[in-house]
Amino acid sequence: MRARFPERWPILCGAEAGFSARSPGGGGEPRPGPWGRESWPVLSAFGPAKTPHGGFSIRTYGTSGLDNRPLFGETSAKDRIINLVVGILTSLLILVTLISAFVFPQPPPKPLNIFFAVCISLSCITACILIYWYRQGDLEPKFRNLIYYILFSITMLCICANLYFHDVGK
Repeated sequence: MRARFPERWPILCGAEAGFSARSPGGGGEPRPGPWGRESWPVLSAFGPAKTPHGGFSIRTYGTSGLDNRPLFGETSAKDRIINLVVGILTSLLILVTLISAFVFPQPPPKPLNIFFAVCISLSCITACILIYWYRQGDLEPKFRNLIYYILFSITMLCICANLYFHDVGK
């Protein structure tokens, strides 16, 4: 059930929205609105609003000007290209590592090679879940650096595994 307020209470709204605010003994005279019709001055809890935007103040959220940062899920073209390049390079290295684990040095794979492949696969599952949540907008943009760190760790693990599989350094 919706509460009904007496008409003598001031309405906290903007004249641009087509509403008017009246209060007894201080509502003022009607003034022309932004579309040429008359509307009453906008009131706030502290009296008549004195902003040039018809009662709505511009919020800067601690920045020097208007906050034009993208919301969750919105990325720039530069970010999309970086994500695509990092994702493709990491995926190719993981694929090469998993194939190498089962093929090199000879067709019956060593148990240690399979163990490396399982560890890398488990790390990839974690990274894929984080990437999925990030693309859905469930994670804040600051988690992108964590995703990059995890992908870098997986890349280093793949390099170490490939060096071991191909007997480099012996």
